[in-house]
Amino acid sequence: MGKMLKKFLSKKRNKYILIAILAVFLVLGSIPFTLIVMVPMVVTPAMSYFPLGLNTSWDFNSTDDNGSWTTRRYIGNQYEFIGIDFMIFFHEEHDGTWQNKMWLSKNVHSLVWWGFEDSSTKFVASGGLTYVTEPVRSGQSNGGTTSGTLTIKSDNQISTQNFMGRYTIETIETITVPAGTFQSCIRVHEEENTPEDTADFRVWYAPGVGPVKYDYPKRDNRTDELVSYNIVNDDPFETWLLPKVPRIVIATIIFALLGIVFVVIIVKRLKKRKTGLKEN
Repeated sequence: MGKMLKKFLSKKRNKYILIAILAVFLVLGSIPFTLIVMVPMVVTPAMSYFPLGLNTSWDFNSTDDNGSWTTRRYIGNQYEFIGIDFMIFFHEEHDGTWQNKMWLSKNVHSLVWWGFEDSSTKFVASGGLTYVTEPVRSGQSNGGTTSGTLTIKSDNQISTQNFMGRYTIETIETITVPAGTFQSCIRVHEEENTPEDTADFRVWYAPGVGPVKYDYPKRDNRTDELVSYNIVNDDPFETWLLPKVPRIVIATIIFALLGIVFVVIIVKRLKKRKTGLKEN
């Protein structure tokens, strides 16, 4: 057997044939890697409760102890990357006047919060906080603490601050608002400690629709109830390749490096085997 291998490796062409065979096995071995790692990065399952198509909008009637107004929440038509994460902007307007926006992303089955901005401050988190993970269940809780960059716009003061958020699905129920009756709504209790103050309120989300009601008991008993909505089905996280490109590139580089290391090890072993055969 040793003589046969020695004779086979004595021809330069045969060495390349052996390397080619190894490469084929390497490619075949990449199939499980592709199915397990790459495919989930390219094909993001749809999330029922959080349609994030650009230009999607929700209109609410808002009331509190002091009066009433209209609130519009909408997904803007702009986006950006924070690090390797693709972001969309979730805006809020009162009577047509812009109030604030949040940075949101999706990660496989989860909605992730990355920061906010209003007329006076801007906070961009160093790490996203998971908001809700699907499939949903009553009692599910996500969130955590993240540091981030806080900018005070009045004097351009920039500092590093912490943000804590806890997001708990209290129940799944049917709810009626001016826009209609919605079944299987999740009621999310939001508790946040921001660089400016604390927040404690609840939001109801309906499958296929998104937010249908907000309740802020500590903000003069403010309530927002959905009146109408326009869902744009072109959710970039589900239909665009762009949000997934950075992770695909990283996974490809890692796999390529592993492949190179594998080939180098095999070639070295072949050279060592050939040297041993010569000595014999």
